[in-house]
Amino acid sequence: MTDRIKLILGEIVRKNCKALHKKIEERRSEMKKNNIEHYKLYELLGFSREEGYKIDLYQNIGRFLYKYAGAILEDTTTAILSEIKGGQIIRIPNTISPNPKNFEIDSFVRDDNKAHE
Repeated sequence: MTDRIKLILGEIVRKNCKALHKKIEERRSEMKKNNIEHYKLYELLGFSREEGYKIDLYQNIGRFLYKYAGAILEDTTTAILSEIKGGQIIRIPNTISPNPKNFEIDSFVRDDNKAHE
């Protein structure tokens, strides 16, 4: 792996990590303002309010984690294909139906005439 690719990948990871933790902190703040009436339901099912809070928090963290983990994989793949094979994003017209008007190809490599999604 070239030094340039290492730098690009490092930046992708840093960007997504920062965004993930920002999103988690925003959600923690929002949760302090939330209506917690649904915790009564959790209590009926044998969970304390503290456990209910943790369940809600970690459910949100899990959603964010999956989103940003997926973004790292997608951005990394696109960056590597771009750097190594000259891949680029292209749009192609939809010739089958009116919506959407175009499709976006994440990485089209002209040399081998292949689209990578």
